[in-house]
Amino acid sequence: PGFEALRRIAITLENRFASAHSCLFVALLLDTAHSCLAQTIEKESNFLRAGKYFRQNESIVEPSYKVKRNDFLEGYAHSALKISPTLVLFAGRMVGVRAVSPRKTILDVLKVGRGWDESKLNENPNPYIDNLCDRCAFLWGFMSSSEKLPAFVMSMAWDYVISGSFLSLLEGFSRILTCSTEGRALMSMDLVTFSSGTNAFSVMDRIQGSMESVDTPPPAMPQRGKLYVDTYVKVYYYPEEDIMNWIHDNHTSYRLNHSLALITCCVGCRRGWQSRTLVGMKRQVKALYDNILTES
Repeated sequence: PGFEALRRIAITLENRFASAHSCLFVALLLDTAHSCLAQTIEKESNFLRAGKYFRQNESIVEPSYKVKRNDFLEGYAHSALKISPTLVLFAGRMVGVRAVSPRKTILDVLKVGRGWDESKLNENPNPYIDNLCDRCAFLWGFMSSSEKLPAFVMSMAWDYVISGSFLSLLEGFSRILTCSTEGRALMSMDLVTFSSGTNAFSVMDRIQGSMESVDTPPPAMPQRGKLYVDTYVKVYYYPEEDIMNWIHDNHTSYRLNHSLALITCCVGCRRGWQSRTLVGMKRQVKALYDNILTES
C-alpha cells in the first residue's frame, strides 16, 4: 500500500489498541472503587457501633445490606480483572495480524510457486520480505510520530505487529505442500531476513527522511516470533517418527492445519500422497487434537 494507506492503517491500529487497553483501565477503576468502598463500609460500621444511640436493629440490617452490596462489587471487580488481560491478549493478536495484511503475505508466499520445490541454493531471500519489513517500519513510524499511545502500549503494539507478521509467514509456509530441502532453507532465510529487517537500526534506516519525530522502536520480543516459525520449518528435516513425536509434544502450540500440512509436506513428498503411512499419521494427529476438545 501507499504512504497514505499505511497512515490510515496505523491510525486504525492505534484506535484498536487504545480500545483494548481501556478494558484494563476500567478493571483497575473497579478494583480501586471496591477497595475504597470496603474501607468506607468498615469506617461506617465502626462509627455506628461506637455511637451512643446505636440501635440493635441497625447493627443487623444496615451493615448486612452494605456487605451484600460490597460482595457484589467485589465479585464484579474480580471478574473484570481476571478476564481483562486475556481479552487484551487476544485483541492485540487480532489487531497486530490485521495490520500487516496477512492475506497479501500468504499470497506472496504462494506466488513463489515452484521456487519452493527447486533443488538449488538461494543466495537472497524472496522480495516480499523487503515489502513486509517496509510495512512494519512505516506502521511504527506513524504510531510513534502521532504520540497518541503511552510508551508501554506502543511497545506491546510493536510486539503484536511483529508477531502478526511471523504468524502470517507461518500460515503461508504451511500451505506449501511440495517443498525441497533447499526450499525449506529459503524459508529459514526469509525468517532471518525479516527478523534483521525489523530491528531498531533497520526500521529507523527505512523510514529516514520520510517522517519526523520518530522514536527508536524497542526490541520486539513476541511469544510467537522467529524461533516459533523457524522451528516449524526445520521439523521438515526430521525422520517420520521424530516428526510425530514433535507434533505430540507441541500440538497445543500449533493449529491442526499446521500439523497436518507438516506431515503432508514431509511424508507425502517421500512416500506419495495416498500412502498408508501418510493416511495413518494424519489420523493420529486428528485424534490428538480431538482429545484437546474432549478434555476442554
